[in-house]
Amino acid sequence: MKLRSLVVAMSAVAGLSLAPSVFAQTCSTSNWGQGGNPSVTALIGAPVAGGPTVPISRYQGRCGLRAATGAGNYVQDSSPQAEPTYRTRFYALIANTGSASTIFRAGNATADAALTNFADGRIRVTHNGSGTINAIGPAGTPNLTCAGLTLNRWYSVEVTYNSTASALGTGGDLLAANSMRVNVTGQGNAATGNAAPQINCTQTGAGIATNASNTIDYAQLGNLTGGSSGNVTVDAFESRRTTPIGRLCRGDADNSGAISVADRSPMSIEINSFGATSAPGTPDCDEDGTVSVLDRSCITQRLNAFQACP
Repeated sequence: MKLRSLVVAMSAVAGLSLAPSVFAQTCSTSNWGQGGNPSVTALIGAPVAGGPTVPISRYQGRCGLRAATGAGNYVQDSSPQAEPTYRTRFYALIANTGSASTIFRAGNATADAALTNFADGRIRVTHNGSGTINAIGPAGTPNLTCAGLTLNRWYSVEVTYNSTASALGTGGDLLAANSMRVNVTGQGNAATGNAAPQINCTQTGAGIATNASNTIDYAQLGNLTGGSSGNVTVDAFESRRTTPIGRLCRGDADNSGAISVADRSPMSIEINSFGATSAPGTPDCDEDGTVSVLDRSCITQRLNAFQACP
């Protein structure tokens, strides 16, 4: 069952919505702030929603969310309702933030006495300011590490959280009772010959107790705390109760769900219009934070290698 997407038509990121006209697009955070907890307001600080003409990098659709480091800049929502299992997937484009930052947190508003106490949270995703992402469970257990990331590249971050006494999922997706898993995936721009490595890191850990305090009823995304320089950009947030989410198809610029020669056309239109007419899908094929002629080359390489989505 799908819990919450926070994404609307012609939009792709963190609940960012678009005006009907592509040519007069307005990105906003209006889909955030929903749910039953009145203390969870949509916006904290001044995260900026925008698309290629602002410019703000985005991974899917026409809008992204950029959060400056330093003081808290993030969106939040209280749509989850005491969920004992929780899945989320978002994309992060992280600069050198100077020091560690929390880029995502989900938790229980009763157990987490203050929504601005970032040491709390049933789930926290942190970035160490350079090449490491950690996914951290309640009271610091488990603490799962994915290292070797390249700055200024898009990475998908998918967290599966299970505070129940029963296994979640099946087959290769199976997660044991009282456990949490993180999967961090990115090309590191390898598709265009860059030396940065491809990352496909999966880490799993146990130690999450089954109790009401460990259920999820709020979520926060952006730059919650930390860092002294650079920005955190996030996109394509989605959350669910039980079913897997998975990565998006990089280079699927026309949003058809597959890689084909047709993807080069909306990508070229975006490049030639300087972003005024942006591609609706996932045009940043090489995942470097910009849509350029290199992405057309990346599409060609994917086609020649018969690569399938995602």
